[in-house]
Amino acid sequence: MQDRGILYAAGGHDAAALVCLAEAFQKTRLINRARGIPWIVAFDTQHPLRLLDLTALWPTRAGASTAIASGPRPHARQWSRRIYDAYPEIDGLWYPSSMAGHAPAMALYERAAGALPAAPRANRGLDDPVMDSLLEDAAVQLNYGLH
Repeated sequence: MQDRGILYAAGGHDAAALVCLAEAFQKTRLINRARGIPWIVAFDTQHPLRLLDLTALWPTRAGASTAIASGPRPHARQWSRRIYDAYPEIDGLWYPSSMAGHAPAMALYERAAGALPAAPRANRGLDDPVMDSLLEDAAVQLNYGLH
């Protein structure tokens, strides 16, 4: 059994869905509406999250740079594990998305579960026709394909 978990999210801005799509489909650069049955989910937290801000000077003070959020994934995961152990009071990380023009993104640890609501504010499968316009716009902005 795994003790730790992580939820990647974006929030606090109008481009949150774009950030999520850019991050989720970065490997293939194809927004695939069907594979894995992807959904966009919006939720309001039950209380403010305690996030370590990696967009400011913390990485420099810790002996790194903001590349810990934009460099190779294994390197970023190693930093995240160390941060998790060193800061047991935080719910996760606030970092600049390397795939969406440094727009804010979050990596929420399982410790944030108490802040998550029982039900989302909104949720839609990417295969829902209501999502067509949003997905078409995102594909154009990101220069990703859409299937």
